[in-house]
Amino acid sequence: MALSDPRAAERRARALDYPYRPAADDYLFTGAAARPWPETLDLRHRTPVIAAGSNRAPAQLRRKFGDAATVPVSRAWLADHDVVYSAHVARYGAIPACLFPAPDTRVAVWITWLDDTQLACMHETEAVGIAYDYAHIDAALADGRGVAGVESLGFYRGRRGALADRGRPLALSAIAAENRQLAAVAQGEILDRLHQRHGHGAFDAWLDQLTQNADLRHQVTIALAADAIPWPD
Repeated sequence: MALSDPRAAERRARALDYPYRPAADDYLFTGAAARPWPETLDLRHRTPVIAAGSNRAPAQLRRKFGDAATVPVSRAWLADHDVVYSAHVARYGAIPACLFPAPDTRVAVWITWLDDTQLACMHETEAVGIAYDYAHIDAALADGRGVAGVESLGFYRGRRGALADRGRPLALSAIAAENRQLAAVAQGEILDRLHQRHGHGAFDAWLDQLTQNADLRHQVTIALAADAIPWPD
């Protein structure tokens, strides 16, 4: 398919724009858009789940939950962790994010407050058991709205580990962090590196093929997983 095709341009943008634009502040995703956080909001029957990558963005929540869902989303800082590239390729062609231990680093994350139906949907979209495992982290490591009094936060831990760069994880430059110890690059740069190592032909054509060809994504994922850095025991 020609890259002048609008659908190819949309696929390319979706891959390269990951992890997508977050809202400016805590927000209520409702009516398919980010609305101001209400003065009163009952979070007691919702599960707090860390959004380390695209799940922070209203556009991604709309893709996952549609126009009718209501999801509170709050900002937080998480201690002793960073947001790094996972050692797999998402079905839309991006190299997605995962949390990874990083002593003395504070990283900006968001928390999605999900009801039971939304949590089940999120598990499905995160390919739990295939790409990620659902795990928990001590909420005392986080500082943000609604966290006080919560014992643990859910998060999605990459099953294949972190993408390795010279033997170390590689952070997402789009995600803010304090005292970051890891090198950080943008999505476009990491995809360009993968194209140089594992691709053929022009970058745009290869990236479009990556978004369309499950076998190619699997092949690149296998290559990334071969020297990935596992979650420390």
